[in-house]
Amino acid sequence: MKEAAHKADAAMKLLKQLEAESDRVGEVRGLGLMIGIELVKPDGAPDDKLCEAVIEYLRRRGYLLISCGTYGNVIRFIPPLVAPMELIEQCIELIADAVSKNSREVA
Repeated sequence: MKEAAHKADAAMKLLKQLEAESDRVGEVRGLGLMIGIELVKPDGAPDDKLCEAVIEYLRRRGYLLISCGTYGNVIRFIPPLVAPMELIEQCIELIADAVSKNSREVA
């Protein structure tokens, strides 16, 4: 369980960095490796279209994520506890890339 806690801390740190760098990530929240990434429009309103585009971008690359939340604008990121940290980092990098690329297209 210590390894899972370490992975959760590292993943949250990377995602909080994304939150700080992107105006399209409203909030990153979670417990352990159960993490939600809220996507918003530049004015702060929920952006379900961007969420759909990001999920599709990752699906085409072999990662299965789903949306959740009242407005369908939150990416549910729940990697397996046994997933290697390298795979978790790779997925987070793809999420960041997807948010960046798709926020220009969806806007």
